Amino acid sequence: MKNLFSAVGFIMLIFLCILSAATTGCSGKRDESPIQKAEPASPAQKQGKATPASGDPAVTDISDNVNFRSAKVVSPANETIEDLDRLVAPVLKKYFGDVRLVGQTIEPSTRPDREVILETLQYSAKRWFGPEDAKPLHTAFRDALFRPSPRLGSEPTKSNKYLMMSFFNKSSLKSYSLVVHMTVPDQTILIQSYRLGSKYDQFR
Repeated sequence: MKNLFSAVGFIMLIFLCILSAATTGCSGKRDESPIQKAEPASPAQKQGKATPASGDPAVTDISDNVNFRSAKVVSPANETIEDLDRLVAPVLKKYFGDVRLVGQTIEPSTRPDREVILETLQYSAKRWFGPEDAKPLHTAFRDALFRPSPRLGSEPTKSNKYLMMSFFNKSSLKSYSLVVHMTVPDQTILIQSYRLGSKYDQFR
């Protein structure tokens, strides 16, 4: 009899264990929270580079002139410089995205060939330039009604270190004989106004 009760008790114990396991499985709640998928890594992250925040002012295009941001603007010293700036700056700004007047010379200077430079304006451009800009910039000036002068010829001159071109133009104030002299290594743009009446400005 003892063995019979022991067997029955053992069977009931197994039954209760099975019932308990089934009840727990049915009453347990399923986790409904979505699985958080990892975002694919950006090329910059794959290379171990920090990805800058959008609109970060420190981020510049590869073609930007880093000196432009720190360039200090000067105000035109007299009416002629202001007049020249009104003529030239719009062309440069349209071509380079932006320019700043950073220097000026209002005292005439005489070159070794006796040519007189009356005024000089110096600009810093937002974008880097090189010899490849000679022709399109020359075209930009011509489109703005600057007329090529015989001083440097009807086409721009260029090398790996500089770009040069010459034009006639006039405003309501006066007429000008201008040379655009751009040096590539230091990214300087000079606008030089020559005294009119020179033999170099005469068409032959």
